[in-house]
Amino acid sequence: MIVYGGAYTLSTAQSMIGLELLGNGGFGSLNYMRDLNLEEGKKNYFSYRVGIGVDPFDNGINESFSLFLPLSIHYTLWNHLEVGLGLTPYTHDVRSVENGQLKTKTEIRTILFPSLGYRTNLGRQWVFRANFTPIHSLHQDADEWLIPWIGIMFARKIGAGK
Repeated sequence: MIVYGGAYTLSTAQSMIGLELLGNGGFGSLNYMRDLNLEEGKKNYFSYRVGIGVDPFDNGINESFSLFLPLSIHYTLWNHLEVGLGLTPYTHDVRSVENGQLKTKTEIRTILFPSLGYRTNLGRQWVFRANFTPIHSLHQDADEWLIPWIGIMFARKIGAGK
């Protein structure tokens, strides 16, 4: 049994692997998701998600590469409406010039992602998710504190409960 705000049986839990464009994991991420159902056919349930994402783009000042580790919990209502909260630690390169030399320091920063979205099954094996996930930076030196953002995900069901 898994304990997560109550007892859930593995036979009614649903696992998925998905690719997300934008969303909690930067510009793209690979995610593992698990629905935790109290009983078969229940329309309201909790789920969690963990993943790894990247931002391989030049930030306009210097070349950079950021690694994201999105973590989130969601509550699904009526099998389609999702509300959730995510926390994403990520790497950030800070560059400066000292004594005529370029110095690079990698910092770990954190983003908070509330989310509101739509989720639906595409046949028996696939799930589509679209979420509004505004970025709220928890770093004091952030240029912008709240940025509108979206995430689009296609996931494949795996394991028990497909």
